[in-house]
Amino acid sequence: EMNQYANAGQIKPGDILRFNRPHSIMVTAVNGSEITYVDCNWVGKNTVKWDQKIQKNKMTGKWGSLNYVMQYPN
Repeated sequence: EMNQYANAGQIKPGDILRFNRPHSIMVTAVNGSEITYVDCNWVGKNTVKWDQKIQKNKMTGKWGSLNYVMQYPN
């Protein structure tokens, strides 16, 4: 079972982030305040985009508020 939380400070690789746009991303790496992620179908392009990077403090500007994080089980 996956735990859910809404604290960007706890984000780890494997977590799935859900935003209110609606949009979801899967985190593949975290390096300080930078997140590397994969997502699909942003702006209706029906493509999977790997190895994208974004600063934690810019995520909500791009996708709206963070609704929850599905935490990758340890």
